[in-house]
Amino acid sequence: MKKFDIAIYGVGIVGLCLAKSLIDLGYKVCLLDKIKNKIFYEKKEQFFVSLNESSKNFLEYLEIFKNFPNKLINYYKKILIFKKFKFEKIKFEKKNDFFTKIGYILEKNSLKKNLLESIKKKIVIFWNSSITEVKRKNFLYISLAKKEKIRTKFLICTEKEKFFTNRNNILPFFTNRYFIVCANIQITKNHKKSALQVFRNNKILAFLPKKNEKRGFIILSERYQKNKKYKKITKRKLENLVNNFFDSKLGVCKIQKKIQFNEINTFIIKKFFKKRVFFIGNCAHCLHPLAGQNLNAGIHEAKILFQFFKKIKKKQYLHTNENKIENFLKKKSYLLFFSIEFLYFFFLSNNFFHKRIRNLSISILNYFPKFKEILIDLISK
Repeated sequence: MKKFDIAIYGVGIVGLCLAKSLIDLGYKVCLLDKIKNKIFYEKKEQFFVSLNESSKNFLEYLEIFKNFPNKLINYYKKILIFKKFKFEKIKFEKKNDFFTKIGYILEKNSLKKNLLESIKKKIVIFWNSSITEVKRKNFLYISLAKKEKIRTKFLICTEKEKFFTNRNNILPFFTNRYFIVCANIQITKNHKKSALQVFRNNKILAFLPKKNEKRGFIILSERYQKNKKYKKITKRKLENLVNNFFDSKLGVCKIQKKIQFNEINTFIIKKFFKKRVFFIGNCAHCLHPLAGQNLNAGIHEAKILFQFFKKIKKKQYLHTNENKIENFLKKKSYLLFFSIEFLYFFFLSNNFFHKRIRNLSISILNYFPKFKEILIDLISK
């Protein structure tokens, strides 16, 4: 039986960030994941992720970008809301440039591989493994699918694991189903390098351009409808749909390579901690992909746990403080989850009363920068 201080389930960006931070503190850490080693390294799709200012600073603190290609770009400069036959704009282009806090765009697989390369010699990874049994005493005794057993003081789940799936642990009144279409695009003309979030006709489009290149990434989402056949969408139909979102000043795009289809159910769990097991990242919540906030929320939670284990190492915290840490995790994640759900309901609602409030809100945001700063601080911290 192998012994560790901390076991982390999930070889994703959040799990790898947390693993690197804990290794740097001197903890003996192992990683578990159900995917195979080959599959992790063979992924070639250049899907993009967005980091906010807080996440970027944490990765810089961990020296993740030391050998990483400079592919970051300032994020949302505008949010467009389509009303009747014109776009209304919430602009983030004032002298202070505080919109730069909202995010930075980079390739997902490059970031994951760079993270793994930086720690693989200092860590044990159990590939193609799922949890089959957990016994709780003074330690956690975990049985894996390959008849391997490990002992650890704490387990941190960053990805969904069947063993811990419990529908009663999810807030039932905030689960919405969305259909998501992702694709790499080439901008053929009139490209202004503006990253955008567009709300129009019950659809939401995130447009993420690459720095110094005429390439980008789109995330198109819509509330799921039973009778609608989403997966039959072709490249040409998607191109027309996306180009109809833009005006001629923003650019014309062409879809590259294959289109990825996903269905997501937004949710957030009631408890982030239970008997030496923490739940963060994709295991704790699924947010609608507004500015990549599910990833940013996960990295924020990893940073809280890093600070917690840092204080345990210095003997400033006792293990009995775990419930306090859960409250810290809940506070930010709940606020972000409910804010994003409200934002989508608010922007996509066709109710006359909501439209009037929406128009007033846009005017307030454009004429009083302080309100905009509050909105950005909520998303970026």
